[in-house]
Amino acid sequence: ARVDRVNPYTNAGLGVLITAGSNGLTLIGSMKVRNDGLLYAADYQADKVFKFNASTGAFSSSFTVGGGVGLVVDANDKLVIMSEDAAKLQRYSTTGTLEATIYTFPAWTDVHGLVLASDGNYYVCNQQTLTIDKITPAGVRSTFATLGSGSEPL
Repeated sequence: ARVDRVNPYTNAGLGVLITAGSNGLTLIGSMKVRNDGLLYAADYQADKVFKFNASTGAFSSSFTVGGGVGLVVDANDKLVIMSEDAAKLQRYSTTGTLEATIYTFPAWTDVHGLVLASDGNYYVCNQQTLTIDKITPAGVRSTFATLGSGSEPL
């Protein structure tokens, strides 16, 4: 995996920010830039979150998670990660300390992606049930939408 810079207005490429394989980075499931100026990349093959300087691409550090396929920054500026391997929605400090498990899906649930809505709720694609699941900050899950047969939510 590599991270390229792109002009947000013209979509013109501006060069490589982070080179492929940098510090063990393999397959990015999701990435976000936090207010601290760091780019956080959840790598679901390496089971880590990598931190890079968002301006220079310089490596900062990494910490282990269980197959991060979704990563958002919550209202408290904490990292919330959807773990594909553990099927858990978890909140971490920026140093990688697990602070809370918000929700645990049943075993063998195939979850992908993560969106944090303006109302504070999380939305996760569930390939097992072909649904988009809504999870409140208190950890209450409900079905937000049911997808048609043959759908492959990612």
